[in-house]
Amino acid sequence: MSKVMPFVCALALVAAAFGQESEKTTVKVTETKVTPPAGTWNVLDELWNFKDAVPVPCGEVQLRGTFRWETAGAPANRGDSSDDFVVQPSLVWGAAENIELSVTVPVWVGDGGEIPGQSDGQADTYASGLWRAWDQVDYWPAGAFSTTIRIPTGVRSDGMDAELRWILTNDYDSGVRGHFNVWVETVNTTNGETNPNQDMEDGDLPWLTFSDDDVVADPRDFQYGASLGVDGPLSDDGSVRWVADYVYKASQYNGNGGLNLFDVGFEWQVNESSKLGMSALIPADHAENEAPNFGAAVTYAMALTY
Repeated sequence: MSKVMPFVCALALVAAAFGQESEKTTVKVTETKVTPPAGTWNVLDELWNFKDAVPVPCGEVQLRGTFRWETAGAPANRGDSSDDFVVQPSLVWGAAENIELSVTVPVWVGDGGEIPGQSDGQADTYASGLWRAWDQVDYWPAGAFSTTIRIPTGVRSDGMDAELRWILTNDYDSGVRGHFNVWVETVNTTNGETNPNQDMEDGDLPWLTFSDDDVVADPRDFQYGASLGVDGPLSDDGSVRWVADYVYKASQYNGNGGLNLFDVGFEWQVNESSKLGMSALIPADHAENEAPNFGAAVTYAMALTY
């Protein structure tokens, strides 16, 4: 018995030492979420007919690329069956706390030449700013104001347009968010009103009558609209969200009725610096053939911080 006891004690010491070593090397694995914290999701407004009251974070720059396709309505192609394609690069900057600045240059790359004032290569510059004026308090939504100015840098383009927009965004405990926008816009361009490069006659556009100087469009000087938007989580970690909206806006041309449009799609926070979104545009009416028959868009955004 006396010879066995030292051996037993040695085994006990070895077992204890091994247990301590195992405890030291245990690694706890935690799940990493790529979605932003609640209340900080920023929609890719290139895809939707609404903006949210969440500016890009201060010190962040987003490079966005959008490709848009729309089937032709009569104003776009004078009754033709061709489609329209737009490539839209954007730069969005979190310039300060609660302030976002952006610039975008849509470029028509196919059949856009048949849109009055929108020839292939059309590249007017749109400069925008967004200010988050107040945060959400209980169920009183966060509020923001944005403005957009169109600068005539494109083909056959003149005049400057300006838009002022009021934005409300409300976060709910379920992760769903609701949005309300209302905006007014002054339109000073004469794009497409007189276009000697287009040989058009009465009847080419059924809602317009051409005068002796070949007037092809009569833009409404004062335009307005309102939209309702909603988005919510599609995945457990919140990195994928569904998005939908409804918009009513005045016609771009005098004499035409208003437009009713719907958008539906999703946005995916791929990782901390990349986001992908897709949307489909569905018109509820053609507003005397002014709205497209159908549309779709895809946007990719890459975020850089400094």
